[in-house]
Order: sequence, then structure tokens, then C-alpha cells
Amino acid sequence: MNKTLAQLAAFTLTAVLTLSLSPPVWAAEQKPLEPTQQQLAQMLYSLGLFQGTDQGFELERPMTRGEAAAMVTRFFGGEEEALEQNQPAPFDDVPGWAVPYVGWLYRNGLTQGVSQTKYGSEQQISFAQFAVMLNRRLDSGASYEQCVEYGCRVASQEQMAQGDRPILRGEAAELAAGSLCCTAGGDSQNLAMALMEQGVFTLETWEKAAASVWEYAYVDRRAEGETGAYWIERQLQGVTIAQSQTLQGQPVLLCRLGGGKSLYTVRQGGQISLYSLDEAVMELNQVGQAMEGRYAWQWGWQGDFYYFAVETQEGDLRFYRADTQSCQLVQDKGLASSFSKGEKYNGTYRLRSLRQGLFLCCLEGLCRVNQAGDGLEQLIGGGAVRDVASQGDEIYYTTFVLQQTEYGWEQRDGAQILRLEEGGRSSVVFDGQAWGLHPNRFSRAEGEKIYFFADDQTRRSPKGERYYEYCWDGRRVSVSRSWINGRESADFAGEQLRLDGLYQELEQ
Repeated sequence: MNKTLAQLAAFTLTAVLTLSLSPPVWAAEQKPLEPTQQQLAQMLYSLGLFQGTDQGFELERPMTRGEAAAMVTRFFGGEEEALEQNQPAPFDDVPGWAVPYVGWLYRNGLTQGVSQTKYGSEQQISFAQFAVMLNRRLDSGASYEQCVEYGCRVASQEQMAQGDRPILRGEAAELAAGSLCCTAGGDSQNLAMALMEQGVFTLETWEKAAASVWEYAYVDRRAEGETGAYWIERQLQGVTIAQSQTLQGQPVLLCRLGGGKSLYTVRQGGQISLYSLDEAVMELNQVGQAMEGRYAWQWGWQGDFYYFAVETQEGDLRFYRADTQSCQLVQDKGLASSFSKGEKYNGTYRLRSLRQGLFLCCLEGLCRVNQAGDGLEQLIGGGAVRDVASQGDEIYYTTFVLQQTEYGWEQRDGAQILRLEEGGRSSVVFDGQAWGLHPNRFSRAEGEKIYFFADDQTRRSPKGERYYEYCWDGRRVSVSRSWINGRESADFAGEQLRLDGLYQELEQ
């Protein structure tokens, strides 16, 4: 897999750890499957960057040095000049169709022969050799040795370490397609933009070809200066295709509705406005009246409605829903519930969208959007609920308490995971009090296991910023992952030894 393409679907640790309800950063939607080499080759063909033979693209055949010369020349934007000049290089083994390309690369110091008189046109080119030739379009200062040892913009270090084998034409198409998304030279624009400026293909051609393999991304942009003007751009791999009108305030994606519609929240002064984006014409339209607030929190779907919360300047939490069919904000018949947070309660509310419905974890307990969808029903009361998760048909939640000290209010995590039973009853399934494990946030549920983050009272280290994720399988708890200063630690020996007693105790 090309390093550039793999990075498009990378999942970072930061996303795992950032489970708070602060204003989110939404990533652009991507196709669920990676494009095939055939699709990438067809895209490059449509852009005039890759040619087939009388046998088709022949993606399973090794690429020759002559074919590589033609392809790399196109990626330098030199094909038109090469064909016009048609000047040969000092080699006697170059077929007529390849003469302009080999000659152009040779005159520009971008390729050499295998000897003074031979170019080796029909010889197979290695993965590393092709990658380095292509990489010179993006980073002319990187030597062959540097690319092989450290990797380059079009191929990873691991790929280059095995790069002495012949490269297949399909692999070459994959590397070349990924290079279009990389910045060229010291410019801020990527290679696709540079080739458009050179007249190799047009914006319309790029959109038609690239949209066949990649999804559009919708990115908010801010005008230079202190104007406060923003707009949304429709992009394909960093290339702007179209943009919306400007707004005074930054649009933040709330949800994608499908059918070319999206909902955005815009903070304007002390109010939150809801806008719908018609992606076909890139037009923003305000939905309903502005709401008092400073942040909008995503929640989830129920039926034809999307629910979200708005935090007011005073810290109150108010709930709204938008009709996703008509793109209208429902305020008069929406959720009327409003919760007062206050400074001492900061960070104690969590919204969760589970298979069983939409849940609110709060100081008052555990609530859920009712069946009618117009209010909240309380499932658990009498204590604050920290987080909720589902596994199959079961619903689990954690609790916490607030304690007043001489310095003010201090949040103390609860030490239990509970299962919600019928009739609002609960049963404790894990109690970590005796072991100093205070479960607070769930991370995920897989099979028969539930993973959760916990404060570890025995290993608190403000300077070390240690994080732990634990796994509970119904009988025992174990360390799943740990991080130090935001980086995953592979050394679990200390944690594993410390939990040996816990294994034995739970199994008895």
C-alpha cells in the first residue's frame, strides 16, 4: 500500500484519548474501501499520465525502464516539450516511441543509462529506482541513497527496504496516484495543482477523474486578516473544486444527512446558528432561529431526527433536534430539557449514541431520549453517571462523586461498572475500589470484553502523564494498553505484575 494512501485512513491515538465533549474536529468522509490499482490506473489514464498497451494496462507485468521514462516525464509536465523537441539521448537501444521521453529526462539530468551507450529500455526497473525517479518531481534534493535508507514522499522506508525487486505496472500506478496528493518542492500546493498550472490537465478533468476513486472533502476556510469571514470548500485531495458563500463565524460540521445535504453549526457572538449545506450548489442556508450558546455538542440519530446539545454562556445544557428530511430545526416540539452545569460540574455531562437509543450521562443520573422523541426519561437517579456503553443487549454505566474540599469542589471518579437491569435496577459487575482502579470512560466493547479508561490511584504521576486502558472480560481485569506522554508504551510488565493479585482474586 502506498504510504500516502495509507495515511488517508490513519487512526491516531489522539482521537482515542480525546473523549471529552469539547468542540470536535470532524474528518472528511472517505470511501469505505481503498481504490483498486485498476481504478487508479484508469484515473491516471484520464489525466493523460499513464498509458496502456494493446493488451490493456497490464498491471501485473513488471514495468520496463522505457515505460518508466515515459510515465515520469508526464509527471514532470514535460511530455509536450519532449514530443515537440524529439531529441534523442546518446543511447542506441531506445525504441522510437520512447526516444522523446528518455531524451528529455537525460537532458534535464533526471536519468542515466546503464552504460555510456545503453539505456536498458527493455530491462525491468526496480521498485526503488522508479520510486526515486518519481520522487524527484516532489523533492529534487533527495538522493537515491537517502530515499532507500529513510524512505521518500512516495514510498515508505519499509517499502524502499525491499525495493530491489522489479516494480509491477499496477504498483507504479499506485505510487504515482499517491504522489498527486503530495506537495511539490517547497510549495504549499500539491502535485495535482502544479500539473494543472502547467496545463497538463484542467480542473474539470481532475474532478471527473479523481471523483471516481476518492470522496469529496468539505473544509472550512478563513479569510486573511481579522474579518471573521469563513466559507466551506469542496475539495478533492486538497484541490478546491467549489466553495460556498462567506459567513461571519466558523462553520463546524454537525452531521451529514446523505443525499448531498449537511448540517453545520456557526458560532456568531453569543449565539449558535444552524445552517444546511446543499453540496451540489455549495449553498449555505440558515435553519430555524439562532440559539443562545457558545458550543454545540454532537449527539446522534433517532428516526428522522438528529439530536444535539447547546451549552449556554452560563453553562446550561439545552437540547435540540433537527428534522433531517426537511432540514428544519425543531424547537417548539423538540427536547425541552435543560440542565444547569455550573463551574463545579464542568466536564460531567456526556452524550452517547448507542444501539438502544440516545443517552445522557449527567449529575442527575442516566437519561435517554423517550420513544416519542420529544423529551428525556430518567433511567437511573440518585447518583451521577460518568459514562455508558452497550454490549449486545446489555447496557453498562459507570458512576462518580463530587467531594467538597477547602479548595472547592473536586471530582472523584467512581469505582464501579454497573449493568442496567429492568425496572431501573442495577447490579455491580466490577468493583475496583480495593485495587485503586476507578473506571470512568468506556473506550469500546468487543465480543465478550469491555474496554475502559481508569484513574490508577497507585500510579498517578502528573509529570509522566500516564494513561491506561483496561479490559474487563467478566471475570478479571487486565491492562490492554498504556501511554506515557501521549505515546503508546509496549512495556506492560510492571502493570501486569501489579495486577496478578487481582486476577487471582476475581477468579476465586
